[in-house]
Amino acid sequence: MRISSTAFSRNLDDQLRVSKERYMRAQAQVSSGQKVTLPEDAPLEVGKLLELNFQKSLTRQYYENAENAEQWNQSSFDAVKQLQENCERVSVIISENGRLTDQSSMKAFAKELTGLVDHSIQLLNSKNIGNSLFAGARLNDPAVVSTFGAGNVVTQVAYQGNGEMGAIKISEATQINLLLSPETCQKFTDFINHVIALRDAFEQSPPAYDVIDTQRQLILVDEDVMIQAITELGAVSERLDHTKQSNRDYYSSIEESVSGYADVDITDAVLRLNNNLDAYDAAIRSGYKIMGLTAKLLAQLQ
Repeated sequence: MRISSTAFSRNLDDQLRVSKERYMRAQAQVSSGQKVTLPEDAPLEVGKLLELNFQKSLTRQYYENAENAEQWNQSSFDAVKQLQENCERVSVIISENGRLTDQSSMKAFAKELTGLVDHSIQLLNSKNIGNSLFAGARLNDPAVVSTFGAGNVVTQVAYQGNGEMGAIKISEATQINLLLSPETCQKFTDFINHVIALRDAFEQSPPAYDVIDTQRQLILVDEDVMIQAITELGAVSERLDHTKQSNRDYYSSIEESVSGYADVDITDAVLRLNNNLDAYDAAIRSGYKIMGLTAKLLAQLQ
């Protein structure tokens, strides 16, 4: 069999290329601290890393959803709490002054009630990052609209929201609806109308004491609704805190798994680097030796 004069050279080139690739891969692992730089380095690990990184991205999104939900819920809580404080003030006005006969005093309290009406309307039309808190899916619209009378005084309010906004996913197994029910928001609106009726009763001469007594009872019910809503919003806040912590813990566990698949054992990597370097040097020395012998053999054959 005739052997080409270039056969040994090609074989040596192939050996040197393979040895150099192994050496460069080991050197890259030591430098970066990562096992995988190319998909072909470790196909199984790459597949698992892709899956883990997808889970990381998903968990990060769930955490951000929970953060946004928490901000919305806190804004709702603050608004309803202030509304309940307005309700408490109205109850105090009725209890301490509902039987006054002095017309000037009654009108002064009526003016305060007008201020409470205006503030309560502002609260129900509160927004979070430009979106209405209590208007349901009508995020760009106010929750309540007002009818004005003489002197630009509010004479009636009407609720125009709805409850069609979808739930937000805050974990793989958890969805949450941040909206208070339309029924609850309607009762908040009813409270404002009750205060308007109370104000008008205070302004009459003589005061309409029967109307005052009726509104007193209605406003007590209104406050119960507000307290219940505050309780619900507080429970949502606790749920969000728990879910955020679970997301943080899960994210950390994923990062540990990613590290296990991606991070290189430096001691092992350095050993492989040295072994590959030795193999590369040995291939070069062996190649030169073989090439030298081949040259002598070919010279003799010629």
